[in-house]
Amino acid sequence: MPGDPKGKHVVIIDDLVQTGGTLKECGKALLQGGATAISAYVTHAVFPNKSWQKFTHSAHGTSPSFQNFWITDSLPHAPEICTHPPFKLLSLSTIIAENLLGFDLMPT
Repeated sequence: MPGDPKGKHVVIIDDLVQTGGTLKECGKALLQGGATAISAYVTHAVFPNKSWQKFTHSAHGTSPSFQNFWITDSLPHAPEICTHPPFKLLSLSTIIAENLLGFDLMPT
């Protein structure tokens, strides 16, 4: 059935996260629907007041647990956040520079 998370590793994709409450509730619903794992990709991880901490693997009593949480370096605090699992940094600098300059900075 389309949209059925049962037995799947689900990746939630969003453009912006603030406190992460919506992501947590979405993850919870997906796990209740039978998803085997939850991950997230967010372009702009605002996370005021260090609200990202509720997603770390060391956070106690929080559910659901996100296997991966990819964020970009569109905000200056992103590299620091990504020193804490499950956060992983995806850099935008190369792709932006390549598009601005008009050539491939990462030759194959």
